[in-house]
Amino acid sequence: MNNDFLKKIKTYLNNEEYDKFISTLNSNPTNGLTINTKKINLDLLDFIIKKFNLDFIYKKNNYYYYKYDKSNLEQLDIHPGSDILNHLGIYYIQEPSAAQVLKNIEFSDNELILDMCASPGGKTMQILYELDSFKNSFLISNDSNYSRARTLSSNIEKMGFSNVMVTSNKAEVLSNIFINSFDKILIDAPCSGEGMFRKSCDAVSQWSQNLVKTSSEVQKDLLKKGFYMLKDGGTLIYSTCTYSKEEDEDNVDFLLNRFNNIKLIETKKIYHFEGIGEGQFYAIFKKDGKISYTTHEKQNKSNLNSNEKNITKKFFIENTDFILNENNLYKINNDIYLTNYINENKQKLNVLRNGLLIGTINNKIFNPSHAISHSYIASYFKEKIDLD
Repeated sequence: MNNDFLKKIKTYLNNEEYDKFISTLNSNPTNGLTINTKKINLDLLDFIIKKFNLDFIYKKNNYYYYKYDKSNLEQLDIHPGSDILNHLGIYYIQEPSAAQVLKNIEFSDNELILDMCASPGGKTMQILYELDSFKNSFLISNDSNYSRARTLSSNIEKMGFSNVMVTSNKAEVLSNIFINSFDKILIDAPCSGEGMFRKSCDAVSQWSQNLVKTSSEVQKDLLKKGFYMLKDGGTLIYSTCTYSKEEDEDNVDFLLNRFNNIKLIETKKIYHFEGIGEGQFYAIFKKDGKISYTTHEKQNKSNLNSNEKNITKKFFIENTDFILNENNLYKINNDIYLTNYINENKQKLNVLRNGLLIGTINNKIFNPSHAISHSYIASYFKEKIDLD
């Protein structure tokens, strides 16, 4: 372990805490998974609990969260990450302390939300679980790295969510388009990764005080851009997986000192020796003012011609019991999406997907997408085969 890091972390902790930090540094990390309540029933939930010998941590509405210890994995017939239920989007593997960031955030209808640094998608999934019961709320899930954004898009498809747009844009591009636009913004910022040392050898080898300094400057810029994009009365959630004061508490002070119309609501730092998971820091801010909710559902914005609409509707009528709203159909190249949000500035965005990809139209033939099978339960389809 880097001696400079150990000297630094010792200044954050008392002697008892530091001893616990060191003694647990080489212990097995605790991992977790979140249950996709969009797809699950109680019988399947009970089956998963028994299959992986999961421990219950907390329940929020119909959202469940569990943990398992890697030291027990050799006793499992199948690792949760390679199990078919994972590939079907029945659950999403997420580090336990990371899930704490959004635990107390309340969502409602008619909200437009941004997850600015979203890949691979753990916190995006948490938001989408909550938004699934709201018709008009919508999430823009972004990652500036295109390769990571593609992974994000694939994970969202697997989980079956449709009220989300996946983009790959720099924060500067987003802030030029979405001024005072979002009801909630999550900035799960890239960081020096000190909280992942128990879990990742790469995080240990890559660490340096220079990385801390560089990360802090990037984070400050993200916070500034996030503030400009946040509506009056909106909520900004900032999180890192590092212990560094420069990236955590100092950045909280930076935002509060930079803008006089934002207040700190809550802040928390989680250490791995506390038993919740790995390292995590988060701060929740509220921008002054009264928030004004506006419906984000755009009617009569479909860019399909009448023939394309008829071809698409014909397929759904013949094969499913799903009632298709033609006004929510949107075409990108030959891909047909079902979405309840169309941003007028979308041509300036690098959009990977906007809503649910339902299929393509080639030579006047509608070809359904694989994503449909992830998004709709079996009862929607007229032809199906039941498996044990």
